[in-house]
Amino acid sequence: MSGANHGNCGGKQVFFLEAEDLVLITDPSDPCWDSRVDLPIREADILNVGTHGIIEPVVARRRGDRVIVIDGRQRVKWCRALNARLQAQGSELVRVPVVLRSPEDDAEFLEVAISANEIRSDDGILDKARKAARLTKLGRSIGDIARTFGVGMSAVQTWLRAGELSDPVKKAITEQRVTMSDALWKVGPLPPEKQEEALAELERTKPSQRARVRSGKPGRTPAQGPGPNAAATNSTAHRLRHLVRFVATNPEALPEGFRVVLLWLLREATDSELVAVFPSLTPLVADRTSAASRNERRDTLRERHRALQKPNGTGGEGLPF
Repeated sequence: MSGANHGNCGGKQVFFLEAEDLVLITDPSDPCWDSRVDLPIREADILNVGTHGIIEPVVARRRGDRVIVIDGRQRVKWCRALNARLQAQGSELVRVPVVLRSPEDDAEFLEVAISANEIRSDDGILDKARKAARLTKLGRSIGDIARTFGVGMSAVQTWLRAGELSDPVKKAITEQRVTMSDALWKVGPLPPEKQEEALAELERTKPSQRARVRSGKPGRTPAQGPGPNAAATNSTAHRLRHLVRFVATNPEALPEGFRVVLLWLLREATDSELVAVFPSLTPLVADRTSAASRNERRDTLRERHRALQKPNGTGGEGLPF
């Protein structure tokens, strides 16, 4: 590590090394291997490092002349990707802060790697909403906040919408009485003074909706017994329900815009919300609307036809067509 800069952080010596000098183990048979080394690099993470640098030092160990990364593989990859761009621009490269550990054996090394990733608590969406709202008050744009969190702008917009919910609704989300998806799409659009009433209505209707899902068929009550496809329907409904909840509470896990498309497919987002994100889909929505109108007109004509075929009130026959 000749020529490496160094400093002090929390009583530990920190070295600032070139990202290319750090070794990421890609061989699964090596005790230092971790499957996260193959995770894809997100553009949001590169932008975050370009704005704020590497905030948390990488943990590494020596192996002969090499420095093996124990924790912080993604940070190293983000730094390498950013440096490739900086080098093309002729700009100064970013170095990686590194803290060296000296585990006695491979078992202790693995314990350090596991602890670094597992012993942590992520912010919930409402906590992120509060922090994002504070940043907007301090003059930061949606793009700035997205880079800080390492997510897409649509995720930040979702958080800010969640932050605008009334306190009773936020409490219901925290206590898991309602999902974030329901709160945002069914209560959020209403004025604050009407949200508590809508929340109460939402909580009242939820049990009956769940009963219909468990019965295996919309409109079938438990007294009627499960339908023939009850197991499959229940499983699918269960998965979709958790998928919607995951998308609503973890928008940063999806590429920007994909969340809206997925919710639209699950009928949790409106046509206008879809088109607002993807204007090019306007013809698709228009065709779907036109098809629905055609189907409605067709059904109306069929009903009129059946009415004409029935005997009238005086015993005469309707028109034969």
